[in-house]
Amino acid sequence: AADRPRVALSASRSTATPVSGQRSFTATRQAALSRRAQLLNTVTSATGITPTGITLVGIAVLCWVIGFYVGGRPLYYLAYGLAAIFAISYAMGRRPLPLEGHRSDSRLRLAEGETINIALTLTASRRLSTFILEEEVPSRLGAPARLPIATLAAGDSIDHSYQLTLHRRGVYKLGPLKAIWGDPLGVSQRQQILQEPFEVLVHPSTQDVADRP
Repeated sequence: AADRPRVALSASRSTATPVSGQRSFTATRQAALSRRAQLLNTVTSATGITPTGITLVGIAVLCWVIGFYVGGRPLYYLAYGLAAIFAISYAMGRRPLPLEGHRSDSRLRLAEGETINIALTLTASRRLSTFILEEEVPSRLGAPARLPIATLAAGDSIDHSYQLTLHRRGVYKLGPLKAIWGDPLGVSQRQQILQEPFEVLVHPSTQDVADRP
C-alpha cells in the first residue's frame, strides 16, 4: 500500500510536458499554419479559386466517383449541381471592375523613424458593391492597408488615407494598390491592380551637432 503513491507520482512526472517543449510545439504548429496559408494564397492568386471553391470542387468530384462505383443516380445529380454552382460563381467573380485608383505623390526619401502619409482615391464608372481596397506593405513595416467597401455609386469617388512609420533603414517597395473582389458565395477571387508599386528609401536619421566655441 505504501508503494502506490510512489507509482502514481512517478507516472505523473513522466507525463509532464516541459514549458520549452510546449513552446516549441506551438511555434512549429504556427509555422505549419503559416506555410499552409501561404500555399492557399498562392493557389488563389494563380487560379482565382478560393479554399471554399477548392472544397466545393472536391465534394463534387467525390460525389461523382461514389456515384460511378455505387451506381447512385442522386449522387450524379448532386455532383453536377455542385459543378454548375461552381461554374456560375466562378464566371460571376471573373467580371472586371470598372474602377480607377489614384495614389497621392509622396516623398521617396525619408529618415528613419519618419511617418509617411498616403492618400488614396477611387472612382467607379458604374455602381459597385462588396470589394476590398488593399495596399501591400512589406512585412517588416507592418500589415497591409485594407479598406472594405460596401457600395460605391456610379461616378462617385471615395478617399482613404493611412500612415506608415518607417522604423527600419533600407529600400522598401510599397504597393501595388489593388482591388480584390469575388462572387457572393466566396468560390472565386480576383485582383485588379490600380497603381503600380513604388520604392521608398529610408536613410539613417541625422542630428545637427554644433561645434564648441
